[in-house]
Amino acid sequence: MVAIFEDTLDRVAALTVFLPVVVAISANSGGQTLTLVVRAMALGSYPPGAWRSAIGREVALGVVQGAVLGLVVGLVAWAWKDSAWIGVAVGVAMLGNLVVAALFGVLLPTTLRVVRMDPALASSILVTSVTDIMGLFLYLGLAALLIERIA
Repeated sequence: MVAIFEDTLDRVAALTVFLPVVVAISANSGGQTLTLVVRAMALGSYPPGAWRSAIGREVALGVVQGAVLGLVVGLVAWAWKDSAWIGVAVGVAMLGNLVVAALFGVLLPTTLRVVRMDPALASSILVTSVTDIMGLFLYLGLAALLIERIA
C-alpha cells in the first residue's frame, strides 16, 4: 500500500511520521472489538442474529472513538508539523479506520463461525491486516488528494 503512494510520500516526507499511529490505534481497536465478539461466542451469549446489533453498537463506538482520537492526533499533527492539512488527513483517516476496525471486528469472527472455523484462531490477524491496509489507504489516499495544500 505504501508503494502505491510513494510519490505522495516523496513530496511530503513528514507524512511518514503518522503511518504507525494510524495503523496501530485502529488495529488495537479492531482487536478489542473482535475480543468482545469472540468472548460472547465462547460464553454462548452471541446468538446467530447478534451481529446486527453488535455492528450498530460497535460502529457507533468507532465513530465516537475515531472522532475523539482523530481530533487529538490531527491537532498534534498540525501543531508538530505546522500543517493543518496533514492534521486533517490524519484525523479523517483515524475516524474512517476506527469505523472499519469496528465493522471487521464484528464481521470477521462472525463469518468465520458461519463457515465453521474457530474465530479465536484467525480473527486477530485478519482484523489487523484489514485495518492496516485500510488505514494506510485512507491516510495516504487523503494525503494524495490534499497534496497541493499539504506541500
